[in-house]
Amino acid sequence: MHLLLEQRCWLSARPETLHFAPERCLSLPLRRALGDRYTTIDLERDDVDLRANIAALPFDAGNFELIICNHVLEHVLDEAGALAELRRTISPAGRAVIMVPQEPWRRVTHEDPAIMGTADRERQFGQHDHVRAYGDDIAERLEAAGFAVEVVQVEQIADRRTVERLGLLPAERIYICRSAN
Repeated sequence: MHLLLEQRCWLSARPETLHFAPERCLSLPLRRALGDRYTTIDLERDDVDLRANIAALPFDAGNFELIICNHVLEHVLDEAGALAELRRTISPAGRAVIMVPQEPWRRVTHEDPAIMGTADRERQFGQHDHVRAYGDDIAERLEAAGFAVEVVQVEQIADRRTVERLGLLPAERIYICRSAN
């Protein structure tokens, strides 16, 4: 994620940024680079700027130029509501940068709201707190929510040595979303 943000020179413009479930390794350099233009948010954590539900955000429409949503959507029951809120709160020229764990062999996302037990979720979705296992249709799901989507693979932004040094997955995908209209 940080490699992409640097390569696209997004941080140098100091965009008004919203970061969901901020990872310490990313939030510290972003806080230094963006200062008061950087807002962290999570539903449950206390070490963020704001506690709120991704499907009911307390921000005006078009408030953010950059939204970072890294490995969050697989935890959210109301995916449609979350995507609608991301689209609502991003500025007309802004970007939402989204990553989710994907099962490369899966064509269609697997989800079933009836699966509630932690052992069942771990078996079905790969982790006890996941509510879906994403397949190759994630870009289609983002487009259906009103985004124009650019797909970038890690191997497109990092050479082999960097991928190995950082322990990245070369085929992992990053979805750069803009409002489609």
